Order: sequence, then C-alpha cells, then structure tokens
Amino acid sequence: MKQQLKALMAAATLMVPTAGAVSAMTDADVMSMGHSMLVGAIVNQLSSSGLDTSGVSKLTLNEAAQISLILRDGSESEVDKTRRIELILDRAAAR
Repeated sequence: MKQQLKALMAAATLMVPTAGAVSAMTDADVMSMGHSMLVGAIVNQLSSSGLDTSGVSKLTLNEAAQISLILRDGSESEVDKTRRIELILDRAAAR
C-alpha cells in the first residue's frame, strides 16, 4: 500500500498522462517521454552540483543512463565523476 501511494504521488507530481492517453502512446512515444524525464532529472542533479549542463539536450538515451549511473555511484570520487560526466557532455555537445 505504501508503495502504491508513493507511485501515485510521483505520478501526480510528474503530471504523467492519464491511463487512456498512456494506452494510446506508441513505444517511440514512451521512450521519448522516458528520455525527457531522465534528462530533466540529470539537469536538476548537475545544476545542483554546479556543473555545466550545456549539451544535455543532445544526450542519447544511453548517455543519459550512463550519467545517471555515474551520479549514483558511491565508490567514485566527485572529481572522477565530474570528469566522466563532462566527457560525455562534451561529446554530446559536439554533435
């Protein structure tokens, strides 16, 4: 029950489309929406860390997932995380 409430609250705050609209979405629509949500979360995390977010809009889904994993990695120093993230963002910005 607690999990369901959390999911409902998260859906409400993210303004996820209603069930009817979701069922009408194609796989490409769902992937695009997921990509946008992931990139938005990354922008928030990078901005709060004081990192440059230029190039974020050009991230592929794979690159966005890589950055998300790097941000959650507790075994790596912040300097190393920043270097890896900046490398990914620089490649994306160059496209």
